[in-house]
Amino acid sequence: MVFVMVLLAACTRSSQGDTAKSSLILCVDEVVATRAVSPEETLISDCNILIFNPYGDLEERVFIPSRSLRMRDGRFRYDVRLLRDVPYTVLCAFNMGYALPAMTLPQAREYRFFLAYPDEFTHGLPMVALCENTVPGDSLHLKAKRLVARIDLEVHRDEVPEGVVFKVTDVEVTGCPSSATLFPGSVVRDTFSRGYVHTCDGFDHPMSLYVLENLGEGTALDIRVQYQGPDFNTPPGDKLHYRIPLPPLERNSIYPVIVKAGSVLPAFNETQKR
Repeated sequence: MVFVMVLLAACTRSSQGDTAKSSLILCVDEVVATRAVSPEETLISDCNILIFNPYGDLEERVFIPSRSLRMRDGRFRYDVRLLRDVPYTVLCAFNMGYALPAMTLPQAREYRFFLAYPDEFTHGLPMVALCENTVPGDSLHLKAKRLVARIDLEVHRDEVPEGVVFKVTDVEVTGCPSSATLFPGSVVRDTFSRGYVHTCDGFDHPMSLYVLENLGEGTALDIRVQYQGPDFNTPPGDKLHYRIPLPPLERNSIYPVIVKAGSVLPAFNETQKR
């Protein structure tokens, strides 16, 4: 998905001749999904626009809530007056759910977006479009990036021996960050006690899990399984746990994970068999 910001310089100048009225146009390009995904990855509910001058001071700040977000042909317009031939930093944040506070550019670089719970994406995935130190010309294009990484998990059970039941009941992203910086390069600071969870029945189809960017360590997949075999059965209410450490998770990236169940079946000694 690509969001395009266009700054169109109008012919009107101020009496001093050093500013020009510009139109900030947000264009949303639709994405053809190859399969159904949840949450909706193309949903836009609100928009924050922050414009900083070369000194890092805030020149313009606006919040457009869902009730005022009038999209037409996938775009809307915001008019702003800017100095000509001056580099600006433009930050546009989507689906924050609130108006970002007034802040300087250094403060914006440190600002963190928080989730109340790990799957708080009902109003759309949080996204940011950023352009730094750019002189507005006839057009200025920005691409929005989601603050989350997507983990596509598949469990193949073709090699599970006959007579063995290997049933995935749920998957949890552990070490799940509760916040991320608006600017790229976020590292986990705090985590949810219970991460992003996807409950399933048998796991016959791939699933997607979403987690805020974490270029550090500590995030993993916890796959929980009910197991029945000739030598061992998981007791009622109990499950086998398979933990898969994840690499650093970069925003707006997809990480495919394939688990071959036949190669991860548990081995039990005589005292464990029942």
